Amino acid sequence: MAEIRLVKLRKEFRGTVAVQDMNLQIKEGEFLVLVGPSGCGKTTTLRMIAGLEEASSGEISIDGRPANDLEPGQRNIGMVFQNLALFPHKTVYDNIAFGLRVKKVAPADIRVQVEQVARTMHITHLLAKLPAQCSGGEAQRVALARTLVTNPSAFLLDEPLSNLDAKLRKEMRAEIDALHNRLSKTFVYVTHDQEEAMTLADRIVVMRDGRIEQVGTPMEIYSEPVNQFVASFFGSPAMNLIPGEARRTPGGLRFAFGGLDIPLDGVAPIPDGPVTLGVRPESVRLDGVTGGYRARVTLVEPLGKESLVYLDHGAERLLIAVADPGFRTEEGASVEFDFHGGRLYLFDPDGRRLG
Repeated sequence: MAEIRLVKLRKEFRGTVAVQDMNLQIKEGEFLVLVGPSGCGKTTTLRMIAGLEEASSGEISIDGRPANDLEPGQRNIGMVFQNLALFPHKTVYDNIAFGLRVKKVAPADIRVQVEQVARTMHITHLLAKLPAQCSGGEAQRVALARTLVTNPSAFLLDEPLSNLDAKLRKEMRAEIDALHNRLSKTFVYVTHDQEEAMTLADRIVVMRDGRIEQVGTPMEIYSEPVNQFVASFFGSPAMNLIPGEARRTPGGLRFAFGGLDIPLDGVAPIPDGPVTLGVRPESVRLDGVTGGYRARVTLVEPLGKESLVYLDHGAERLLIAVADPGFRTEEGASVEFDFHGGRLYLFDPDGRRLG
């Protein structure tokens, strides 16, 4: 296992700052996921840890040892790339054995270790095949086995599942999770897929424009987002965000939007003015509502276990609600909704969370 520390880590490419003064401690045995939109700096961060990119400034330490000046091969780090980078002319056996041969391991020991890791990854039957003869999921297992056989202290995975179809992604996600639990080694995983981040991570690092926006457990990120960006990035469907006005009244704090007047019970006092109200689709209640707010149904998407109901208010798209599969309505119908028992969030005009 390896503890990895980044202190004021920075990377510039010809005047463009890709990573800005990042401070992060990755704990021994932790599964840490770097997540964010394309161009946020997550892959650049991973490549600096691996030694494939030189940091412009800042410090990287691995197991308490300064690593900035170490070559990639000296860092005892294993990396799995998005494109897998398997040798197409070598068999699966030779692909897995390649790193051991570079380290001058004895041929007899190589065979033992390759066969052992092949059993672990359930690819023994593929050892004589070429990568082109493997399916996408099989090739992914080969890439993981090639890294696993060198026994690194930490694994760095750069969007390894992005080229797989949805079913294979879920299967391989479970494989990677099980592998981490079995090995108890440090995993640093890069993805733009918030569902992958939520299901795999011990902790999530949310990045934007080369900066860390928030670090926390999956439920901390989901339930306690520090700003509007994090709130909207996590959740499928995404959090509803409604621009309006906060108003203090004798009866308490209210939110006003297009004729709607919504009480903000339990929200800390804030000044009157423009705010954005955030509410998760699963916190919007449609069944059995009386005396709530009214909106027009513009679209219903049945998904089997639930239905997504799109609601408009006047000329504005208001929100999306998650309804039970038995909920029945027609497009164009007027329905009542409320937020009974649902969590409400407020964000200021700069996107900072208020309550």
